Amino acid sequence: PYKPSLTPFPSALRPHVLAKHRLVNWIPAPLPPPNPLDAEDRVRQVLIAGWDESTLNVYGTGLLTFHVFCDYKEIDEVNRTPISPDLLSLFIAALAGTYSASSIANYVAGLKAWHILNKLDWRVNDDEVKVLMRAAQKTAPPTAKRPKRTPFTTTIISTIHDHLNMRNPLHIAVYACLTTAFYATARLGELTVPNLNAFNSAVHPTRANLEDVTDRSGNKTTILHLPKSKTSPTGEDIYWTKQSGLTDPVTALEAHLDRNNPPADAHLFAY
Repeated sequence: PYKPSLTPFPSALRPHVLAKHRLVNWIPAPLPPPNPLDAEDRVRQVLIAGWDESTLNVYGTGLLTFHVFCDYKEIDEVNRTPISPDLLSLFIAALAGTYSASSIANYVAGLKAWHILNKLDWRVNDDEVKVLMRAAQKTAPPTAKRPKRTPFTTTIISTIHDHLNMRNPLHIAVYACLTTAFYATARLGELTVPNLNAFNSAVHPTRANLEDVTDRSGNKTTILHLPKSKTSPTGEDIYWTKQSGLTDPVTALEAHLDRNNPPADAHLFAY
């Protein structure tokens, strides 16, 4: 369900779908004429593949926010797209002081992506937008900014280990994932899934992506191939080697593979 503060007026142009589907399923007015060759639909499918699911979710939220804003301001459908420079500036100004500058920038990017997808002109006043974005950054509320956090250290990881039950399959998997991410300097989003139904072997690492290599000096390195990352759609490799003490990622991963034994086509840290 929509949040009470972000509920748009009912419209056939905007069916109630998940945020990640709004960019495709929400249609601007007036409706474009049908294409007998279905070429437009094919182009849309290819274009939408250019954005990650996480990006589509953010863009979908921005699109929702824009239309709720237009509903509140009683802006007719036909006057919402192509968006005018004045309307975009008014939208940014309305969000400033309530949203973080990064959120506003993402919402504007989502509107631009929606225009591109629907072959609408994107005519904005770039200079004015830049000034408004600077103002949004200065007026962002404290709650919109995360405070700086102390970095993870081996001491912190050792303390976490002391609070885990290393006979519990879940704890073993979590600790293996934590130490791997730390020593491979990987993003947690590259080694985890957002929910249990989101696993995709074409995106997330599996046991089949794991290998050990030994150089001529006998030094052993573990390599994990990430099928896809935000900065590398074609995938990349991350590496780590044996370390001393409780935080050794090699020992932690071996314990996980021995206890949980995930199949080759399952998520690497499945338990």
